[in-house]
Amino acid sequence: MAIMFQLLWRYAAHNNRLFSHAVDPAITRHIARSYNIGLVLYLAAVLIDIISPPVSLAISIGLAVFFAIPNRQVQQLMTTSDTTA
Repeated sequence: MAIMFQLLWRYAAHNNRLFSHAVDPAITRHIARSYNIGLVLYLAAVLIDIISPPVSLAISIGLAVFFAIPNRQVQQLMTTSDTTA
């Protein structure tokens, strides 16, 4: 799922393809970095599952909470998109 979301994000963010051109590219780069970290940690969770399912579950829950709480850059992106629409 993380891989598909990563592909969707890359498509949307590439040259502000699905965002307003008023959106600062630095914001989309910052969000992309956090998604890259998530992708790596989800992969780690899958590999750790072989050794310790509870640790893998904890990593997955932690990532779900991390991505469920919008950060300042996501809120700024949403605000910029709303004002230019």
